[in-house]
Amino acid sequence: MRRRSAEYGEGDHGAFAKRAVFFRHAQRDARRDLGHVRGAAGPRFEPPSGDLSFRERPSGFTLLEILISLAIIGGLLVTLISTLSYHLSIAGRQETITLATLLAKDKLAEIARDRREEKGYFDAPYDGYAFETFVRDSPYPGISEIGVVVRSGENEVAVHEFVLGTGRQ
Repeated sequence: MRRRSAEYGEGDHGAFAKRAVFFRHAQRDARRDLGHVRGAAGPRFEPPSGDLSFRERPSGFTLLEILISLAIIGGLLVTLISTLSYHLSIAGRQETITLATLLAKDKLAEIARDRREEKGYFDAPYDGYAFETFVRDSPYPGISEIGVVVRSGENEVAVHEFVLGTGRQ
């Protein structure tokens, strides 16, 4: 008993009151840390022992995660660009073939009237397209075959038609 009164001082209740207030504040802080304060949605998540707490864990991604994501994005971009290039080349080739077919049909209509063979290039803006026409007798009597071959680069379109009449005029 003597020790206690020596610790707090005899008749000195102020030191005891200060310790009691400190203890109450420590209890309140402990309850707040556990999520028992007004408006809290329950106890806080505590990571398993041995793990770093959320405050101590560094934020952001690791270098390995960034490198893996860059490799995946790079692979996707290479695939996308090669697919786009392939489809653009197909579209360009189809445009050339379609235009050559239309030019061949137009030239075929001219040959059906005149029935003469000729070679040459189309006028601007189609000067990149060359043509060659021919008129042949068919194996059927009274019918002749006329045809036009239009070339542009590596692409070639041939259009043939059978018409009444024989040979060249």
